Amino acid sequence: METTEIIKMGCPYCGYVIECATGTRLPSAGDISICIECLNILEFDENLAMKKLSVETFAALRRDEKSWNEIEYYRTSLRVIKSLAKLKNDEKEKS
Repeated sequence: METTEIIKMGCPYCGYVIECATGTRLPSAGDISICIECLNILEFDENLAMKKLSVETFAALRRDEKSWNEIEYYRTSLRVIKSLAKLKNDEKEKS
């Protein structure tokens, strides 16, 4: 996996500041990503800024079982990581 600095911007859904992307290659226009805060699906535009998916792109992803399963795998993995981090933080606060 490779982490790449991208245009610093707020997630168009939740406002979380995104400044890097991690993947198996450098991102390019049309690539799909996930906000690590709200877990919404995003798309890179031609300037490598992240934008909300169009209805058409979302529908195409839903029809492509392999792509949709991969997206859901990563979203589920991020949910688990966030939950474990919260549990760890809660334990520290109790100590």
